[in-house]
Amino acid sequence: MPVLITKCRRVPQGTNGAMSMSGTIASILGGAFIGAVYYFMSAQDAGKERGPNDAEIPPQWPIILLGACAGFLGSLVDSILGSLFQYSGWAASRQVIVQRPEKGAKHISGMDLLTNNQVNFLSAFATSVACGWFAPAFFDYFHETART
Repeated sequence: MPVLITKCRRVPQGTNGAMSMSGTIASILGGAFIGAVYYFMSAQDAGKERGPNDAEIPPQWPIILLGACAGFLGSLVDSILGSLFQYSGWAASRQVIVQRPEKGAKHISGMDLLTNNQVNFLSAFATSVACGWFAPAFFDYFHETART
């Protein structure tokens, strides 16, 4: 059963802002898959052992790990935004989660401020910016480790 990220309590499946173990693992594996696709597609340039001005090309395999981290971060940000700004309620008469306040629905989480598409956009944007900012230091670390 999923857990609401902001209140650490179990909630029905489909609740905005809830995280499950299987969903989190899928996010991590999905990110790692994207990183692996990039890594193997860029392997065409693997024969070039030197970069511009004869500089050493840093190892590229960390992109797989960065992709996995991005998958987890994106899932986490999406859940936090969803739990705070995307309404979820329980309509007992129909036994379903509803995305908008309605008569007879019990509020579970979130304000009715953002739609699912808006939450997805914001989490993807925030994750992209964070990874773009963090990637140079991430690669520098592994480049230095490979030298020693």
